[in-house]
Amino acid sequence: MQWQNCVRNRCSGAQKALCLVIASGGPITHVAGPGTTDIKNVMPGAAALLEAQFISEITGIVDADTIECPVYAGNAIQAVKVVAP
Repeated sequence: MQWQNCVRNRCSGAQKALCLVIASGGPITHVAGPGTTDIKNVMPGAAALLEAQFISEITGIVDADTIECPVYAGNAIQAVKVVAP
């Protein structure tokens, strides 16, 4: 399997996460990750391959369609409704 080769071949942690997300095979509508540089470089590609949305900088999950994220340079938290593609 291609993802197993990725895990064996000294891929970065973010690339390994990408391989595992793609290999999960389940119905995926959103891909979320922390706001690190590695994740922001790799996860949009994973989301595109899965035909899902990539969402970063999440501070909380309210329900299946609503997340909390910082606005105004982190001075406020806003609830945002996410619509699946």
